[in-house]
Amino acid sequence: MTRRLSRRQVLTTGAIVVGVAAASVASPLLFKEFQALTSTPHTAASGPLPWLKANRILANTVVPAFPNTNFVVTHPAYGAVGDGQTDNTAAFQKAIATCNAAGGGHVVVPAGTYVTGAIYLKSNVDLHLDPGATLMFSGDASRYPLVLTRYEGIECMNHSPMIYAFGEKNIALTGSGTLDASGTAPWNHGGNRAGVLEPLVARGVPPHRRNVAGKLRSSFVQPYNCDTVLIQGVTLRHSLFWQLHPTLCRHVTVDGVTTHHSGMNSDGCDPECCDHVVIKNSTLLAGDDNIAIKSGRDADGRRVNVPTQNVVIWNNQFEGPVGAICLGSEMTGGIQNVYAYNNPVARNSEHRSRCTSRPPANSSTQYSAEPIRCVASTKAVLLSGSSRGLLRSTSDISLNWASALRAIRSRTTAKWLASPGISLPSFLCFIHWERCFCVSCLIVEREVKEATH
Repeated sequence: MTRRLSRRQVLTTGAIVVGVAAASVASPLLFKEFQALTSTPHTAASGPLPWLKANRILANTVVPAFPNTNFVVTHPAYGAVGDGQTDNTAAFQKAIATCNAAGGGHVVVPAGTYVTGAIYLKSNVDLHLDPGATLMFSGDASRYPLVLTRYEGIECMNHSPMIYAFGEKNIALTGSGTLDASGTAPWNHGGNRAGVLEPLVARGVPPHRRNVAGKLRSSFVQPYNCDTVLIQGVTLRHSLFWQLHPTLCRHVTVDGVTTHHSGMNSDGCDPECCDHVVIKNSTLLAGDDNIAIKSGRDADGRRVNVPTQNVVIWNNQFEGPVGAICLGSEMTGGIQNVYAYNNPVARNSEHRSRCTSRPPANSSTQYSAEPIRCVASTKAVLLSGSSRGLLRSTSDISLNWASALRAIRSRTTAKWLASPGISLPSFLCFIHWERCFCVSCLIVEREVKEATH
């Protein structure tokens, strides 16, 4: 059957749903949920997004609030100097500690260039960068103490991220200033996870003894096991690894942030094992994936066993060489309830949305990402296999539905479903792999002449 689709239909009904089906046929429950998601009119949702569940996530994600008290880092009590030369590590920490002890407020960084080591945020503190303020992170490794962190889904002890917090509540990094990590190159290097970190896990070494400092890179900004986090307005430059990496956090908001192309693996924002995450109004440029949703890797991920869930990705702009919105890799703990809407993607992003990992065995986790708007896209969905019995090579699904069908069926056994209540751009495709992994096609901003089912 063929049907001509209008441009409006393509723009308003496209969706990707990724999940796990326990049998070799489509799950009726998942299909009904998909029907409900794609057939709900925009006006029925009580909020800015066309899905009630997504609007509930927006409403229920708590944003930090702070007393209206300022602690200016250049005050003589703290002594920061924005001359591009003075080491201000101690000055920043003193201002943050004072703010925290006083019950909270805003640690204000005036215009200037401030050389500093790692900055540790404390509860009820907003680190606010005024216009013209730049934090220039130094190459002195001693200014980045060992902390518990993660490298590609595995817990370890490494040099502190440039901005770090552990177990804190009600924290923020805001303003219109810039954070620059270019100076960290002398110590912030290494990427051989398989050779450095995985053998430690295999030998049963506990996380607090997995010292990888100087061997694996540190993330740029990482709140770890924190509650109620806001990152707003700032610009990140010259990151040598993942730029925003909230881990094991609850209630995370990323709003109006700009990240830049930096280098290999400089993902824009990678929430890992987090609950209630809102990423909005941001321009995420990256040397790798713009957003990669994660939840731990293999044995270490199973040990922690925390999913990433209740995520809204809304009104962002993406540009980069790989994926715009990715599920994985590092997703052993599961991913569920992910909604993406109105996120234009620049031409040079290789894939608009992709799933890069195998779901955990016996998992019932459902992954869902609703309409992702793409600009001048040439590839819609990446199905990436592995050596563990999935697809043996990458499969790129083009925008031509007839070609998409042939591409999928040449590699997998597919069962296409449709009903009068679902327009053809929204129909669900179950791709049956060894673990019954299922993927639907993604609609993008281009008129589709024909659809076949």
